[in-house]
Amino acid sequence: MQAWFKWVCGDECGDGHGKYLVKFFCIEADDTDEAIKYLQERFEKDCKEKLGVPIEDFFREYEEYKLKKADAERLLELGIIDESCFKEDEETEDDDEEYNHESGYLNCFFSAHDFLDIWVKLVGKLRPDIKLVDWDDSKLPRVETTGGYGLFE
Repeated sequence: MQAWFKWVCGDECGDGHGKYLVKFFCIEADDTDEAIKYLQERFEKDCKEKLGVPIEDFFREYEEYKLKKADAERLLELGIIDESCFKEDEETEDDDEEYNHESGYLNCFFSAHDFLDIWVKLVGKLRPDIKLVDWDDSKLPRVETTGGYGLFE
């Protein structure tokens, strides 16, 4: 069976900084309702308990774009990220270090797209029965109405 869902990262409602990433997916599973419910209610807990990955704590603060070294090492062990995340970033002040000893964070910057990639790969590790198909929403059929134009300022 197939169903659609919208993955949102950041401040889609605009009550904070207003920066966000939205991605549409087609989900393929024997029971799509159960699969979506799993992603909504159980996925983050399973990441932490079964894989040792506290994904709910990743990038939670405004302009937080680094991972803790221990979390990155666990993602590397699982094959979710690769060695390139451990290389120095040219813009960091710690030119001779791969991570900041004081904070324990890697000097590697992640984007919302990187986080999406991590999320999708973790879903695959925990639930290989759930297939996520990236969907370009611009391919959806469009239905327009001629009325309603005056409702917008």
